[in-house]
Amino acid sequence: MKFEKKIVFKKIFFFLLDNKKDFRFIPFTIVFTYIFTLFYSEFYLGSYKIIGKYFRIHPIPYFIDLKVLLCGIDAIRLSVDPYSSICFYGGSSWFNYPIVWGFLSFIPFFTMSNLIYIGIGLALTLFISVYFFIGKINFLGSIVYTSFLISPAIMLGFDRGNSDLIIFILLLIFHLILKKYNILGSFIIIIISMLKLFPIGAIICILNKKSLGIKKSFLIFLTICVSFITYLIVMKDNILLVSKKTPRPYGEISYGLGGIPSLLINHFKEKYYFYFQLELYKKYPDFDFFIFLLFIFLILVLFFIYNRFFRFIFTPPLIEKNNEGNSYLIGAGIFLVTCLIGYNWEYRLVFLIFTIPQLLIWLPKYKFFASILLFLSILIVWQSFINRVINIFIIQFFVLFLFLSHLNIIINFLNDFYTRFYELYNKTNLKLIIKGFRIVSSSNKCNFFK
Repeated sequence: MKFEKKIVFKKIFFFLLDNKKDFRFIPFTIVFTYIFTLFYSEFYLGSYKIIGKYFRIHPIPYFIDLKVLLCGIDAIRLSVDPYSSICFYGGSSWFNYPIVWGFLSFIPFFTMSNLIYIGIGLALTLFISVYFFIGKINFLGSIVYTSFLISPAIMLGFDRGNSDLIIFILLLIFHLILKKYNILGSFIIIIISMLKLFPIGAIICILNKKSLGIKKSFLIFLTICVSFITYLIVMKDNILLVSKKTPRPYGEISYGLGGIPSLLINHFKEKYYFYFQLELYKKYPDFDFFIFLLFIFLILVLFFIYNRFFRFIFTPPLIEKNNEGNSYLIGAGIFLVTCLIGYNWEYRLVFLIFTIPQLLIWLPKYKFFASILLFLSILIVWQSFINRVINIFIIQFFVLFLFLSHLNIIINFLNDFYTRFYELYNKTNLKLIIKGFRIVSSSNKCNFFK
């Protein structure tokens, strides 16, 4: 009986990982059904919110973030200050994007009047891009991608029409361009990072491009870093203005390392269980700051412990020097940067899709570790749905664990790059020494014969 069960499990396992058939139709069929259901709710039930609230996408007026962006672009087109322009909701200006988004003002189509067409076009472009990005997938891959594409986190981005979807599409194009136009494709990261700062995390993928060579890739990496720092210095005032106008979300529809201390602070302020807590806040008004410092110290300790545990228990997975490896570095790099930023709406988790191809490749070899990363990634993008069962604090600790896991993998990758760069440097110096020795030896021979 046990032998028969093992055979059944083996058959299921091989079916899930069978690469002979393409199951790509599964996630996109389910996504189409999902969207059709929302359209049905909108046109036949009175509003898409009726069904949307059950999917936990927190529906408000659709494409609201896109409307804010187009409002600012319209203002720039009319030579008006976009940060003080009021297009809707009466009393406030909501535009909180870097001024470089004004380049869209030169395109006549990008206006508030075309909001619906732009929002739908954005969604279609993203799904078509993802279809070609994921390529041929097995049944297990179809389950993973389906779990991502219909998750509350990803669908929240479509509901709001958020500009992060534009960034995601541009990075997908960059990823495709990188196959042929290495140097030109690399500098696209700078352009995208000017639109929003967090895409600079994708820069690490340049170090994984085998065709560039170690020296060339490092030089491009360094050039982009210097260019980005220069941009930050030049645009400092605009960036600070945008930062002031940008909300700092924490809770069930957000993620980032700032979430845990903010939740704790909010909890203490709302519920004074003990008298000394109230007195503590009166005596030390900067107590919130100390909580953040304590949390930073906790992260450093956890990183040290996890790093030791990680290397002792697991064989550090090697990032492939191919498109899947580059894709992973883009997704993991952006995830790390957004976590360090501290506060992000959960639709920004869409960039974890970049990590999936590499994780699926790791699955047969690093079964347990790759399975944990896939499970945590899916769990986090569904946090709005499962927070009724799992406490939000626990979910944020899952985010922290995923952060530490990706951080360790990337540190291992950087350490490997440094080792290869150092060996190449030593070989180059050794060749120069040998060449110099031969020149000196030949000149000595000539003097001897003279």
